[in-house]
Amino acid sequence: MAMAAETAEKLQALGHEALPAPMLDIVARPVGDLPADTFDAIILTSRNALEVLAQSETLARYRLTPLLVVGERSARRALELGLPKPVEIANDVAGLIAAIAGDYRGKRLLYLRGADITQDLAGILGREGLRIEEQIVYEAVARTIMAPAMRQALNNEKIDGVLFYSTRTAEIFVRLIEQEDQKSLCRPMIAYCLSSHISTKLPLDMFGGLRIAPHASEAALLALLPQAHLSSNGETKGEKR
Repeated sequence: MAMAAETAEKLQALGHEALPAPMLDIVARPVGDLPADTFDAIILTSRNALEVLAQSETLARYRLTPLLVVGERSARRALELGLPKPVEIANDVAGLIAAIAGDYRGKRLLYLRGADITQDLAGILGREGLRIEEQIVYEAVARTIMAPAMRQALNNEKIDGVLFYSTRTAEIFVRLIEQEDQKSLCRPMIAYCLSSHISTKLPLDMFGGLRIAPHASEAALLALLPQAHLSSNGETKGEKR
């Protein structure tokens, strides 16, 4: 919920009313056996993995290891958690892969990740000859029941739009809507997507309009919004009158 709350604050600052409704629950996994010696750097492509690194007793000995992360928000969160300032901050996973391939050859790297990934970072870098030790430290579990606050807002026709941050949360949102036979309630809304790939997971007849960020950043996504009326739902965020 930390990311949802942060986005909700940004929406409220823009004059919108925010309704957090996460599509996923983050569940930490027990950390398996890791070598007793150190790594040259730790790769983190999500803030959820950062949280695990900061809290896990098993990973405590690695907390001063240099960090390679995706996104300024992750870099800020690392400092908030008492972790070192990241030495590499990429805009996206592809950018981080390119930076690692160029600057970390011959280094020993630990990749802390979730159970589900959209890009096989370790596989790509492995084929480039880099040595990556992977450790799955959490899983994102899809919600199977619509949150009461979301259901009430839909029934009261209080939502003007929905922000989608990933393909998976878009798919879960659609499933929950169809499960409750509320597709018609989405037609007056605008769908705001972080990328064109995310938009392909939305039925063409579900929303009254579609807006796609020109590049994959939250700033670009929020810039698509009208002057005032929005709500947020975690990774999937919705606009509310």
